[in-house]
Amino acid sequence: MTLVPSSFDVTSLASLDTSALPRIGRAVGRGSAHAKLILFGEHVVVYGKPAVALPLRAMRMRATAWREGTEPRFESDHYTGPLAAAPEIVEAPRTAIEETLKAIGGELEGLTVAVRGNIPLGRGLGSSAAAAGAIVDAVSRLHNVTLSGGEHFALVQLAEQVAHGKPSGLDALATTIPSPIRFQNASAVPVPVALDACFVIADTGVHGSTRQAVDDVRTSLERDHDATMTIIDTLGELSDLAITDLETNAPRSLGVRMSDAHELLSRLGVSHPALDDLVAAAVGAGAFGAKLTGGGLGGCIVAVVERGNAAAVAAALQGAGAIQTWSITSTGTPL
Repeated sequence: MTLVPSSFDVTSLASLDTSALPRIGRAVGRGSAHAKLILFGEHVVVYGKPAVALPLRAMRMRATAWREGTEPRFESDHYTGPLAAAPEIVEAPRTAIEETLKAIGGELEGLTVAVRGNIPLGRGLGSSAAAAGAIVDAVSRLHNVTLSGGEHFALVQLAEQVAHGKPSGLDALATTIPSPIRFQNASAVPVPVALDACFVIADTGVHGSTRQAVDDVRTSLERDHDATMTIIDTLGELSDLAITDLETNAPRSLGVRMSDAHELLSRLGVSHPALDDLVAAAVGAGAFGAKLTGGGLGGCIVAVVERGNAAAVAAALQGAGAIQTWSITSTGTPL
């Protein structure tokens, strides 16, 4: 079962703090999207290979849209003020606002959009896609417009292009679908997970750059096409092998594949010493395996762990320098 069609032409479409809330009595549109965890397939998904992603349901971006006054405004933890004066960090959210209005025939004048959330930025967990998805929903709902899944996907992709250059579409879907998915070529299908183990995610505290990492892989492909393509092909094969492990409750096998994937991603040049240190710490504390997740060059790692060992692995990761850890079930709910 395909969850959404692969592409749509959007031109065919004619928890928040109280300081960000509109005054009582005004029409309000609200939207929300969750974080995502790429288990396998980061970077190679851009080249048509499969990826596996889980929802991180406890991490969310929430948006509220309303009209007040005449000047368009944006409110967030990183910038609050006139939309016209917003800095570069707000360019992707601004694109989500403007493209949604264009698609539904809405006006920018007097619109305020407030975004708040607990997804850390630059960690490969889908913060930009979740923010864009929440904004698209909030703005469209303010105008009483119901978007299809494909229309929503296309609008989020426009914002993701600003944030990352040439996104695969994985984040745009994985931040809105509340179940594990296999993603390939802009389409997603659900993955029935039977894994009796959990995942521990650890944040290096290093701000990664998906755009830079994607560019680095592209440069590697241009410089040594055959060797780089072999790595890309192998990482794609690991994605489908991992799905079998998830479906058949094979955590040890899954862990080996995760560690293999990390080694291959390191050879692609998208790891970081802080990521390597945390991967080693997780395995040293008894994890079945671990790897970077997301764009790399910083950000987070994920380890597959016996449920009874999750706290010990999390403690070891914090001792190795992780600034924050999260433990989740095999389907993405908090442990």
